[in-house]
Amino acid sequence: MNNLLRELAPITPEAWAQIENLALHWAPLALLRGEAHVEKLAASRIRLLRLPPESKEGGEPSQDMSLPLGISVDEIDIGRIELSDAVAGGPAVLAAKGNLRINSLSEGSIALDVRRLDAA
Repeated sequence: MNNLLRELAPITPEAWAQIENLALHWAPLALLRGEAHVEKLAASRIRLLRLPPESKEGGEPSQDMSLPLGISVDEIDIGRIELSDAVAGGPAVLAAKGNLRINSLSEGSIALDVRRLDAA
């Protein structure tokens, strides 16, 4: 199943990120096997304006927490990631490709190739 969201940007003063052309290609029937299987997760641009607010709950996560299902993403493709001064201490523009598999909160793997696009 393919889904495309042209823009995801909260319209509040607290907004800390914007995402353009978010594409999600996933296999809904994999949920029957206990897995959220995403074939491709892509975005043309992600802008990180500031760091997200800290959680009001605080503290360490409970030892009893678990994922209700496994999560796998075969392909991650983010064409442009724009980091503001507030996020990176100076502006930076990156691109990222990779994949991930999360079996539980304590077991998983991610392979991510991140390139700097604005480096001299």
